Amino acid sequence: MTNWITRGMRNTTPLGMDGSMYGLPLLEQAETQRLRNGRRIDPLGARPAATILRRSKSVGDSRHQSVIEPCAQVVLYPGGEIGRHKGLKIPLLKGSTGSSPVPGTSYAEILHDTFPVSQHPASRGHSPSDVYRYNSCAMSDVVALATELLSLDSTTGRERDAVDVVARWLVARSWNVTLQEVEPGRSNVWATRRGGGVTLSTHLDTVPPFIPPRLDGNRLYGRGACDAKGIAAAMLIAAQRLADAGEERIDLLFVVGEEKGSPGARAANRLPATSKWLVNGEPTESKLASGGKGAQRVIVRVRGREAHSAYMHLGESALDPMLEMLPRLRDLKLPTDALLGDTTYNIGLMRAGTEANIVPGFAEAELMIRLVGDIAPVRAAFQEWAGTRAELVWGSHIPAQHFHVIDGFEVAPVAYTSDIPLLPRWGKPLLFGPGSIHVAHTPNEFIEVEELEAAVASYERIARTLLAS
Repeated sequence: MTNWITRGMRNTTPLGMDGSMYGLPLLEQAETQRLRNGRRIDPLGARPAATILRRSKSVGDSRHQSVIEPCAQVVLYPGGEIGRHKGLKIPLLKGSTGSSPVPGTSYAEILHDTFPVSQHPASRGHSPSDVYRYNSCAMSDVVALATELLSLDSTTGRERDAVDVVARWLVARSWNVTLQEVEPGRSNVWATRRGGGVTLSTHLDTVPPFIPPRLDGNRLYGRGACDAKGIAAAMLIAAQRLADAGEERIDLLFVVGEEKGSPGARAANRLPATSKWLVNGEPTESKLASGGKGAQRVIVRVRGREAHSAYMHLGESALDPMLEMLPRLRDLKLPTDALLGDTTYNIGLMRAGTEANIVPGFAEAELMIRLVGDIAPVRAAFQEWAGTRAELVWGSHIPAQHFHVIDGFEVAPVAYTSDIPLLPRWGKPLLFGPGSIHVAHTPNEFIEVEELEAAVASYERIARTLLAS
């Protein structure tokens, strides 16, 4: 006997129009066609309505009745172009002998790589899925979830798989999930229940290159281990624990593109946020940050005239004046702040010329400036330095900011920036996260497992303290 319990979405753009939905069944005329890939069209001509489903297994009687239960609504916000944005990649969840669904095999495969089934003491007489399930218990929830996220390449611009996994995880636990399309194929994830309280937020993108995860002793390595997929995993587990305890004033916001221009945060600030507090996650060594530096990108361009390198006098090198100018940046008088320290800069990229036998007619350097206050005097100092010799192209700007802190945590400023200044609608900001920025963006990025597990309780404590204030 099979029951089909359905719930249509609100009048929103459907998740997709191709019927396959990455294996996610939608509902089409349930009374005549039971759970076939497809979509239900409102007979009155309204937008198609979608139903997000998960499978669980009831063991209340000998028939082991299979039930399809509705999950939380998933809304494409504000509405992607039909046929281009495919929506969520959410396969049916495998049933378990109980009320809690067991996620699909994606991170079971990761766990399997960590501990092969053939070597597992529990493998005899059990199916691979049973052993996967056993393995998932051998790792804490937060480490297993972080490992799954780390196994996905979500370098900036390629966040889609990570967005899918996070959204699927939340939907399976009955969160109301909104996908906000930032650019085609790139979406923010917003999960809520009742709202009006605390939002836990971080980013799902990482800097390149992708580095797969490995668990070595007490350290979890991989790109994003501390910046910031480990943090995302800790926030997810903490939020779920709070929800399980009856606290529904928790939101989750995961954005794309933080590592380059922050388009996700800029878009997220247009969402109808209701939270009073925003707890942003970046690696702060499990301290509450009292403040964070801002950031300003700038490109320095010098133009010359190309010529054959055998007759250099016929050309004008663009590289020579660039190489003369850059060392003089050390002489600039830039602002300082009592809490955040000095304004600093990094010459991160240089590009010049086309061939060794051609006088370079073009040269540019890309700099990242770390701000401690107002951007105006910084721009003025750089403009005076450039004079008429170079063109300055100012890029994305995030201002410096001081943050709220609470008792019970060590407090220190950080020298990097975050998405906090771009999310003023989401509440009064705090900045906290496990891991060290000193290993972020490096080939050996890692997070201590003990610190990652402790972060779950820390996020719970921060949220409860703020909600009680």
